[in-house]
Amino acid sequence: MTNYGIKEKILCIAAHPDDTEIMAASEICRAYTNEDIEFFACITTDGGNADVRNAEQREAAEIGKYTDLFLLGYSSNEIKGNSEQRIVNNYGDIIKDYINVINKIKPTTIITHNPFDTHATHKAVFNKVVEAIKSMPEELRPEMLFGGEVWGSIMNSEQRTVNSCGLEIIEKEITNTALYKKLLSCFPSQTKIIEEFSGKTVSNYLDMTEYML
Repeated sequence: MTNYGIKEKILCIAAHPDDTEIMAASEICRAYTNEDIEFFACITTDGGNADVRNAEQREAAEIGKYTDLFLLGYSSNEIKGNSEQRIVNNYGDIIKDYINVINKIKPTTIITHNPFDTHATHKAVFNKVVEAIKSMPEELRPEMLFGGEVWGSIMNSEQRTVNSCGLEIIEKEITNTALYKKLLSCFPSQTKIIEEFSGKTVSNYLDMTEYML
């Protein structure tokens, strides 16, 4: 699983187990039937219940045929920096972990949360992912950076994002809705997630590539 070869390689860096399946569904489906696309997931936190949430995430990765899965195991408080002591002990480690994963995979595209997401941990992950990428030499950075949506619709924020920030909204079809629903069903501890998102047919992304500059 460590010989990734030269292909289109998509890395989704998410805050919690189940975020990847929601915000990167279109790309999971693309990779599922295309041998020239590899899909990777890096989950930052344990979701507050490591044994249950990590087991659910591993099942989703197996069903979705992810090339590899990285579980970093931080708490949401560590990511958000709610404790000064945790900032001192772990802030640099989070950035280093992201860099290590990126260097190992060498993805062509990274998908992570977007800055307009209404969840504080999602926003914190976005900021740290951008910081990690910008600290890397340009030749080692991915070609593209996309912000996916979980809590808070990108489309509802269209005027704000496009007019104020000049960011392009990209809509991609979820081509295998049966697979998508099967992935969501891997997270029975999150029944609200299954109910809220099972009807999705497209994945919306913001092109955040300029944030790497």
